[in-house]
Amino acid sequence: MKDYRQTMKDLSFTQEQKEAMVDRLLVESPQTVTRHPRKRLLTAVAALLVLTVTACAAGGFQFLAQVVANIIDPNADQVQAQTVEDLFAPIGISDTDNGVTITVEGVVGDSNSISVLCSITRDNGDPLIPPSEETARVSNGDNFLFFETDTTYEIANPLATTVGSIEFLDFDVSDPTLYFLETWTYPFTQICTDKQVGISFENLYSHEIYVSVSDELIQNKIPLVQGTWNLAFSLDYEPADISLPTGQTFHYKELTGTITDLRISPLSFHLEYDYTMDMETLADRYDPATAYPPGASLEEWALIDLLGDSSMYLSLTFTDGTTTPLYLDGNISQPGHAIVSDTFETIHPLDTIESITIGDLTIPVEVP
Repeated sequence: MKDYRQTMKDLSFTQEQKEAMVDRLLVESPQTVTRHPRKRLLTAVAALLVLTVTACAAGGFQFLAQVVANIIDPNADQVQAQTVEDLFAPIGISDTDNGVTITVEGVVGDSNSISVLCSITRDNGDPLIPPSEETARVSNGDNFLFFETDTTYEIANPLATTVGSIEFLDFDVSDPTLYFLETWTYPFTQICTDKQVGISFENLYSHEIYVSVSDELIQNKIPLVQGTWNLAFSLDYEPADISLPTGQTFHYKELTGTITDLRISPLSFHLEYDYTMDMETLADRYDPATAYPPGASLEEWALIDLLGDSSMYLSLTFTDGTTTPLYLDGNISQPGHAIVSDTFETIHPLDTIESITIGDLTIPVEVP
C-alpha cells in the first residue's frame, strides 16, 4: 500500500484543474438541499482526535477508516473498521477561506450511497471553535454543528442534487481540527462513479438547545467559523456492493413479487421487484372504517398494509446464526414496481452475512 502522502499526490488535481472546477462550481446555480444533521455520542474514538493526518500517513489509512467506521457505528470493532479501510478511497482536495481549510479526505460507498469524510481545520493551529463566553457552552451533549449552506450536486448537472446528512465526530472545543461525514443517498438510481461532483459549504454554526432554570426551552444559533468553501472532485471509488441473482419469485401475504435488482454491501441494501396483489382477497380484509390512513381506498390501504413495514418481510441471517429485520422504507416508484433502499445503522462485513430473506424466499449471500 502506498503511504498517505504519495497516494494523495497521485490522486490530486493540478492547480489549473482545481481552479477550473471551482470556477464552474461558482458559475452554475445549484439547487440548495437542506441537511438534517443527526447527533451521536461517539466516545469510542474521541481519543483518536489527538492524532494527525501525518500519523495517519505513517500507518496507512487506519486512522481515517476508524473515523468513518465510528461515525457510521459508534460501536464499530476492528473488523468493521478494517472493512471500511479496504473500501476507503483517498481524495485529498482542499479549499481555504478566512484561515480555515476544509479537506475532502476520502470516500467510501456503494452504488446507492456514498460517505464523504471531510476535515475542517484552523490553519494556524488554534482551536477551530473560537473561545468566547458564548462558544464555551458548545459541547457534544447539548449542541450539534451545521453549515448555514451545504449543497452537493453533479458538475455537469447542477440540478441533480442529492439527499444527505452530516455527522461530526465527537469533538473538544480546544481541537484545531474536526472531522465530519457527509452521506449522500440515491434511493432510486445508481451512482456513476466516474462523475465529477461539487460541494459548497458556508459558515459553520452550532445549534444549542437546553432548558433554562425557569423550565424554558432555549434554542440558540451560535456562529463559529465564517467562510465559504467550494470543492470539486471525482467519485473515483470502487463500489462496495455485490449483485445477487434476480428473477426469483417470492410471496408475502397477498403480494407476489419478482426480483429485478438485488444488491447488498457492508453499508447498505437495495432491492427492486415487480409485484402483483390479490385484490379479491385483500378486499375481504379491507374495512374502510378502520383503514389507515383514514379514508384510504382499497389500493392505498393495501400498499401500506403489505409494504409499509419492511421488517415483516425482509431480514438478514448471519453466519453465527443470528437474524436481524431490515427496517427500511418501501418506496413505490410506479404501480406494480417497488424499490426498497437504505443505509445500515451498523457495518456488516459481507463475509458475515449468510443470506437474505424476502417473504418466503431465502437467497444465499456468496462473496466473490
